Amino acid sequence: MITNGVISPPFNLTRATPLLFNIVQEQLAIAIRANTAIRGVEGGGKEHKLLLYADNILMLIKDPLNSIPHLMNTIQLYSKLSGCKINCTKSEAMPISGSCNSNFLTKFGFKWISKGMKYLGIKISSEVEEIPTLNLEPLLQKTKTNLDKWGKLKLTLWGKVNVIKMVVAPQFNYVLMMLPITVSPQIFKRYDTIIKDFLWDRKRPRVKSSKMWPPRDKGGLGLPDPRLYYVSFEMAKLAKHWSKDNQLDWVIIENKLSSPFTPIDRLSQSSRNVLNPIMSHSKEIWTKIHKMHKLSHCKQIYSSLWHNPMISIGETSVYWKKMAP
Repeated sequence: MITNGVISPPFNLTRATPLLFNIVQEQLAIAIRANTAIRGVEGGGKEHKLLLYADNILMLIKDPLNSIPHLMNTIQLYSKLSGCKINCTKSEAMPISGSCNSNFLTKFGFKWISKGMKYLGIKISSEVEEIPTLNLEPLLQKTKTNLDKWGKLKLTLWGKVNVIKMVVAPQFNYVLMMLPITVSPQIFKRYDTIIKDFLWDRKRPRVKSSKMWPPRDKGGLGLPDPRLYYVSFEMAKLAKHWSKDNQLDWVIIENKLSSPFTPIDRLSQSSRNVLNPIMSHSKEIWTKIHKMHKLSHCKQIYSSLWHNPMISIGETSVYWKKMAP
């Protein structure tokens, strides 16, 4: 093995390692990307065919009737050389466009579902607005069921807070982190109700949740506030746009969608200029974080001059096309 240019001494393989598996699987990814007969989805001036994480593969296929036979041939050839095979009982196919139907894929042995395909624990739907509900509703119900059981254990308040910190909050926050779109405030209210019922045995709370959110050294109990995590996850993503050398695929796509402006420009422009649901969510969080710090997102040195609601002639925001970038 070569690590940072240093060759390790020889060693025997006694079991499969994730690193070696990924190296072998990458050969399949290279073959799929290089096969022009397998058509992917275009975005940001680039064709996207697959997403890889460990042994999970998510294919993005255009023209499935012609692309999938070539995909299956490539996979079969890879299987002969590597010994890896597709588990068709676990493989699912889901339409994203209205022109795709189940007749295309059922003959290949894939399970056809209309919505709710899971990738890395997240259910996907062709309707973007459905995705938060599709993922968070079952999770809230599962959380409520579990906390109702654990509430019978007569835990102390501190013990209950630790249960939430170690079990409940990580599951909820993982979904929030993976969904780059707006989550309804009603979801957070339901989460709060479930947590309060658990902490106070369905009785009237003796301490406000806001008093329990701060860390212990500031007088609180360190009870996780999912709203702050929700904002933090999106701000961590937005920070990527400040790096001019960032070549992440989603960054390139958002740059293309924002043209002739930049994604940072769009954050301070009027809402009618931001139509993409993912970028609308970014704008919502951007506005919220400025309000939290008592700032105006439209009056900063990084704010856009064009379509800025705080810069207008009469009631119309300014945009002079000849002077725009």
